[in-house]
Amino acid sequence: MCPVRLTPDHVNLGSYQQSVDGAIAKLDADRIVQRIWEADHTVWNHDPTEIIDRLGWLTLPDTMRPQLRNIQRFASEVAADGIQHVVLLGMGGSSLG
Repeated sequence: MCPVRLTPDHVNLGSYQQSVDGAIAKLDADRIVQRIWEADHTVWNHDPTEIIDRLGWLTLPDTMRPQLRNIQRFASEVAADGIQHVVLLGMGGSSLG
């Protein structure tokens, strides 16, 4: 489950409010947020083949925490070498087909 406690924001959605409230109620009733944190592939598809390997972002903070010193050391080395600009290019799973 998400370890961060979020505080609700309030917005006035005018004529969309009822639709949004209904959608949020359905998400809540179907436990969608909890199921995503549980890596439940059935939120998206009953076949886990394409979904299960795309949920790594859920555990990324815990996975990367032990690498923090290495990342910080690398950043310091890059800065010391005079590199000032970096271009990061990437493609997410959904763009790969």
